[in-house]
Amino acid sequence: MASTELSVVGSVESMYSYFSLPVFVEQNVMLGAASVVIELPEGIQVENVDFAKNFGDQWTWKQTGNVLRMAWSSLKPPDLRAGDELFVLGLRGLANGILKLGFETEFANLEAEVVSGLTLNAPRLVNGSLASSSVAIYPNPSNGFVKVSGTFESVIVSDIHGREVLRASSEGTVTLLDLTAQAEGIYTLSVKSSKGLETHHLVLRE
Repeated sequence: MASTELSVVGSVESMYSYFSLPVFVEQNVMLGAASVVIELPEGIQVENVDFAKNFGDQWTWKQTGNVLRMAWSSLKPPDLRAGDELFVLGLRGLANGILKLGFETEFANLEAEVVSGLTLNAPRLVNGSLASSSVAIYPNPSNGFVKVSGTFESVIVSDIHGREVLRASSEGTVTLLDLTAQAEGIYTLSVKSSKGLETHHLVLRE
């Protein structure tokens, strides 16, 4: 089986309403086929799976209990870059916990060779009543395209010298920030929400 890991980055609030939880790759990869098994925290129901960049000529998914099984293949797969979403889970429920990859998970390239050493990232699920943050910011580190997931009003991005480089308002469940014109380094995101003003740090790198 492929040597695949799933690490935790950031968090996303879980509540009794529909919300999105992204899973993205940590390195450049081209996948021709995959069989993925994910163990979900108890109390989470999968309502939709959105494969990134329309990935997969043939794909299917099924949830049994707290186990989600997905399979797909493509003769023209997208060239995924580090930080790109592999898929986004549309979930409903209330839970704390992390996603876990089942040992049956396996990825292959266009030559049907096993892709080893692939690392995936996903936010931690936090019960809405216990969440200390209104938003999840990912990927972090980022190559310039950053997503802010959650409920907020506006976000201001500043560089290490305190200069504002971007200001944006919420565009719904997920807001995309384009910081590709900015230099590598550490940036501060000041997020205004109903909970007040939150500060998050973001690392940009090529």
